[in-house]
Amino acid sequence: MRFIVELEPPYSLDYSMSPSFVSSLYVKVKPGEWIKIAGLGGGSLKFRQVAPDKVMVEYISDAPKAEVEEQAMLELGAWHPPFEDFIHQLPSELRWAAESLSRIYPGVRLPIAPHDFNYVFISVSLSR
Repeated sequence: MRFIVELEPPYSLDYSMSPSFVSSLYVKVKPGEWIKIAGLGGGSLKFRQVAPDKVMVEYISDAPKAEVEEQAMLELGAWHPPFEDFIHQLPSELRWAAESLSRIYPGVRLPIAPHDFNYVFISVSLSR
């Protein structure tokens, strides 16, 4: 099954996955392309950024589309609105730092993998 997830721009798959512990479940094949190798959908799930606000999701399984879409939204970080939308709410003494980071790393989201809690927990524990 293939489908496109449209995200609120800006969005960057690489900037979102790279610092995330969820990335321990994936292999970065090339810029903008990640394949899941462990956990739910390991070996069957692939993300490829095809436009600044679009990610192609490929899933080789007979899982219901609704479940795959939910998993993709969580693991892409699409469950949360862009952090840039909240910078104006920060105290002025912190706002400059958040604005600088958002210019350097636009489109960062927070990928989560609640279906793979044990795998992510192990990754976090080993990182200590």
